[in-house]
Amino acid sequence: MKTIKKYLFLLFCFCISILQAFGQTKMRVKVQKMPQGKENEQIFVAGNFNQWNPKDARYSLKKQKDGTYLVVLPNVKKGETIEYKFTRGSWETEERKEGGEWQANRVTKVSATKIIDCQIANWLDMIEN
Repeated sequence: MKTIKKYLFLLFCFCISILQAFGQTKMRVKVQKMPQGKENEQIFVAGNFNQWNPKDARYSLKKQKDGTYLVVLPNVKKGETIEYKFTRGSWETEERKEGGEWQANRVTKVSATKIIDCQIANWLDMIEN
């Protein structure tokens, strides 16, 4: 009887892990364009998926051959709403709008095949006072 309970428990745990895996996906975030002058600096995405860490190495964008920047957000849940911003490693270097205005959090809903195309208009430390 103990053996049967043990196997049932293992089967239950296996089924739960399979169900959790089906609810998760990877989502790609691509930056098509950004201000000139900071292209060689490391860019990060911070959001509700990484406790808004502005310099989380797991969320560093990689420069692609076509000149765009890409990061994959692993283990996000389908249907979940994520909020995020781009930084160059700190909140003193976060993204801003074209004229230097505050950039609200970007918001999107996670889907299985989603690629988010973004443009960064300005950086906080590039605004002339």
